[in-house]
Amino acid sequence: MLPLDERCTGRYGFPVSDQAAVLEAALQLPTDQRADLASELLRSLDADEATLPQAEVERRWSAELARRAERALRGESTGRDATSVLSEIEAKLRAR
Repeated sequence: MLPLDERCTGRYGFPVSDQAAVLEAALQLPTDQRADLASELLRSLDADEATLPQAEVERRWSAELARRAERALRGESTGRDATSVLSEIEAKLRAR
């Protein structure tokens, strides 16, 4: 059997077992390629979630909501209002 690093070499030519290397390589990609990669990664998460029982999906979302609420209550996550976020996104899209 091949060593893990050789078995887990993805289409980008580096071992997928090393998350830091994957992130570093991904951040070097041009913006459009990073967006495509991010989209594919998010789509893969949706596919993984689709195989889970609904009760497990709800349990995970409840845990995530509780984690976010706790961070906000501790002042670790200040958040931003939707209007400013949407304005920023529109400005970035117009700049393309």
